[in-house]
Amino acid sequence: ILPPYVQYPLGECFTLLPRVCAVLAAGSSLPDDTSLEKLLDWFSELTTAGRSLLKVYCPCLLEFTSTVVNSATSDPCILSFTLKLVGLLASSEDGFIVLQESSVLDLVFNPGHWEKAGHWEDPCVRIGWIQGLRSLLQHTKALCFFVQAGLIEPLLQLQTDTSLFVASAASQILAHILIFYQPSPSLTHNNQSFTTVVMLISEHLKNSLVSGGDAKLHHAQQSLRLLVLLLTRLRPPLRDSLLHAVTDALEELLMTDLTPPLMDVILAAHRYIFPAAGDNHSFFSSDKDLVFHKSYQVLVRWISVCRDPSSIPDQLKQDLLGVVRKRVCDVRWEVRDSTVEFLGRLAAVKVHHTTDTEAQSACEVLPGGSSSITPVLEEALLDPESYVRASAISALAQTQAPGWHEFVVRLLDVLSEDTEGFPRRAVVQYFISWFSSSASRSSLLRRSVRSVLSRGSADLDWEVKVHTLELAKLLLDEALSAHSKEDTAALLETLVEEGVVSVLLSGLVDCDRPVALKACRLLIVLREALCPPSHTDLGTDRETVAKVSFLLPKSGWALEIIKILKTKNKAEEENAATLRSSNCIDELKLGEGYNKGWDGVSGAGCERMSVCELLSNLGLDERVKILNQSSDHVQNSPLSLLQDILSAGGAHTQPNTQLMQEVIVDCY
Repeated sequence: ILPPYVQYPLGECFTLLPRVCAVLAAGSSLPDDTSLEKLLDWFSELTTAGRSLLKVYCPCLLEFTSTVVNSATSDPCILSFTLKLVGLLASSEDGFIVLQESSVLDLVFNPGHWEKAGHWEDPCVRIGWIQGLRSLLQHTKALCFFVQAGLIEPLLQLQTDTSLFVASAASQILAHILIFYQPSPSLTHNNQSFTTVVMLISEHLKNSLVSGGDAKLHHAQQSLRLLVLLLTRLRPPLRDSLLHAVTDALEELLMTDLTPPLMDVILAAHRYIFPAAGDNHSFFSSDKDLVFHKSYQVLVRWISVCRDPSSIPDQLKQDLLGVVRKRVCDVRWEVRDSTVEFLGRLAAVKVHHTTDTEAQSACEVLPGGSSSITPVLEEALLDPESYVRASAISALAQTQAPGWHEFVVRLLDVLSEDTEGFPRRAVVQYFISWFSSSASRSSLLRRSVRSVLSRGSADLDWEVKVHTLELAKLLLDEALSAHSKEDTAALLETLVEEGVVSVLLSGLVDCDRPVALKACRLLIVLREALCPPSHTDLGTDRETVAKVSFLLPKSGWALEIIKILKTKNKAEEENAATLRSSNCIDELKLGEGYNKGWDGVSGAGCERMSVCELLSNLGLDERVKILNQSSDHVQNSPLSLLQDILSAGGAHTQPNTQLMQEVIVDCY
């Protein structure tokens, strides 16, 4: 008899679990690996409730892990999931003992095993290994296993991994080990395993902080970030011994490479050496960043309600400008970000110098006006922290209203080259603000928008793509507002030339649901407004609109569009054959845009077809219904998750599964 905790629907969940394990152990990946993360979350909830999954409820998990670990063909995502799962199961002492007795534990966390199998090169596997260890290291037995298996050395090596995600995860687990297992100050002796770990980590930090070459400097940066974590959270005497071990190396590094991470270490050490200063909210207090942020907010509020900004003393204005120039160079990125954000908010505030004058930006209160802060924001575009760069772009959007064009080339470079998503999102929003606030559309603005649409729609960040679709919507709204005044065909041709149609079509087949949903809705708006139904008798106008064509490349996202059209074409042909065989019709006229079966080539690697014909054959109404649903729209529960995995696994093994019948696993 199952206890209340696992009664229906959880009882049925455990019944389905062996089949789910069989699907996952088969070696093929699911259409969406976020379902694996959801499955881990569920297992984590069960483990937190204090239930022994391996012994009582889920013995199939042991068989699953053994199968995957010993398989040479498992998908990296499944391997990563298995590594995390084993760590989670071994986080309790009971689970740890079961896994150790079955020899699974030794094999799973042996990097040599994964190197021999050729999987260790995949960052996904290395991340899974680290996160599995992180879950495992929750009790003393796990720490002893960690030391005896010699896992500290490969973990220290991963701290300088070529993948930033792997390196960051390695630093986090190293910090966790020292913080979680640090002895109470009242204890007179340490666990031998912990003493070994402390010695090895201290030696590693000391060696990595010795300057010499670019590679060594990169290693030092990672170690400095780890030191900041440790110095702010370790207790004496461990903190004392760690700081003593690296003091000489820090002094040497201070003489050669003064970097923001090194300054963070100095600030952390300062709080430790002068604890009274921290208690009094000194300059080095962790609350100080928030104080700066709030102070800037108060300043903006005060200036916005000031009846006569010209009455502000010149000395106060000079002091404010001096503070801004100083704080935008602060070693703490939070302070730099708050300062740049303050300038943007200040520029957005409109004030009157007298009752008769036109409202001006509050930046004019500063000595030199807006021109005095533009160089500050330009410099912030080069800040090493992505949040600061993004805030600088947003601030420029507020301060450069009369001169948007000055930063076009630079911002387009950011959109193409910046490795972080925040600045790229800010760039697209910059052009949205420019387009929205411009009464006339200059040729530069038009060209810039086309570039943003092209680059933004191909971005890897889904929020950049959503913002790009918002920009496309502005162009679409502008075209539709002129619909009654201008020729419909000309408007549609303009949308094709400006890249709006391409952006919407690429978004329609995007793997990120918010992008695909927004694009689908906009395509429906376009279809309803400019492409009348085929049965509507609009004479010459309809014929003219139908002739507006679009060049569909046979590569990238366009292949998915072609796949949709082929699927619909095949269904239409099968339906036509059925109707003919039953003498119901003599002929079925298929749309000329797709009835050629997409086998011929119309141009160099491209296919030209009518825009309206394309929109009418994409099944937009059916797609928007599917995109509006989540994978667990019937029931949001572990049971629905397991059913989704079984369905998705079954669909994934059938190559002829049609797109509209695919199981979509929700990742949001």
